[in-house]
Amino acid sequence: KYLKTSGALKSVFLLLDIRRIPNEDDIQMYKWIEASGFEPVVIATKADKINRSKEKASLDGIRKALGIIDDGRIDR
Repeated sequence: KYLKTSGALKSVFLLLDIRRIPNEDDIQMYKWIEASGFEPVVIATKADKINRSKEKASLDGIRKALGIIDDGRIDR
C-alpha cells in the first residue's frame, strides 16, 4: 500500500544477488516498479562472494534478464 500511496517516493531499490540470474519474481517486480512510475535502482548484493573477473559477466546477465540498457541502473 505504501508504494502506491506515497507522494514523496521517487525510486524503489531492488536487491538482487549478483551470483544469480534474476528469476521470474525478480523480473516481475522490476517491471512492476517501472509500470508504477518509479525509477528502479537495482542493487547487486554479495559482490564480495565472486571473483572480480566474473563481476562484469554477472552484471551483464542481470541486465539482460531485466532488459536494462542503461549501465548506470545497477549499483553494487
